[in-house]
Amino acid sequence: MRPWTWLAAAALLPGAGGPPLQQKANPPPPSDAAFHVTFEGAAAGEYTAAQAKADFGAAFSEFRPGWGPPGREVVVVSGAEAYKGGKSLRVRTLAGVDSVQAHFIDLYCNRIPPAEEYWWDFMIKFGEGFDFAVGGKIMNFGGGKQYAGAKPAGDGWSCYWLFDVNGAVNLYTYHMDQERPWGDNGYPARKARLLVPGQWSHLMGHVKLNTGDNRDGIYEFFFNGKPVFQKRDIRFRSGTQAPADQFDVTAFYGGQGDMFKAKRDGYIYYDNFRCGRTRPPP
Repeated sequence: MRPWTWLAAAALLPGAGGPPLQQKANPPPPSDAAFHVTFEGAAAGEYTAAQAKADFGAAFSEFRPGWGPPGREVVVVSGAEAYKGGKSLRVRTLAGVDSVQAHFIDLYCNRIPPAEEYWWDFMIKFGEGFDFAVGGKIMNFGGGKQYAGAKPAGDGWSCYWLFDVNGAVNLYTYHMDQERPWGDNGYPARKARLLVPGQWSHLMGHVKLNTGDNRDGIYEFFFNGKPVFQKRDIRFRSGTQAPADQFDVTAFYGGQGDMFKAKRDGYIYYDNFRCGRTRPPP
């Protein structure tokens, strides 16, 4: 297998100019889409499981505004802090906690129609002065059994996206041929501040599962419209097991230990979630 490396790191730098996504009130998704959620139809204020179910439809399975110490909140905001002045989802993150002590949002869509290929994308912004510490999770896309700390046996796989030191982006992936217990990593230049606090960024992924037991699975990641990571030789699964069927938004710091704990509270904003079997339009 070829090593897990990123394409030209310069393509990740801020200012690359993401595609202009249009804000609409949760338009009916096309026939090949699992969902398209903009939060324009949601009332400002506390985001609830009932609203999440209404937004994500048949794909929705569970929502929690995280867990851990008081002070957590998941709300719909509008105006200047939202994407294009519309409405966006805002998640509050807390200082002094790691992944064992707190999650800030757990939104599970584990009922997307099973398929061999999916594209997914969304807008994300970290609030002004956000403390990235040494990293934390943004979301996961996968299928079948979800592994943690072990090599998958062919019945499940995961594509995790994380924020990293100084706002870099980190991918780690669970698949049959991974070399590390905690999945294989793909890193950009870790000194570059890619996710700039106060600026919206566009993240997009594409997975096409391998055929049979062949190493021909495809995984691509795009940042602000630029292709920055690609592998075309992955064994995600064995045979026809574990079709793509899970989209999870989970935010927390860590890892475990003091090095993962932020020094101050902050905000993560999400908007324009799309998931479908064909590449979403700009």
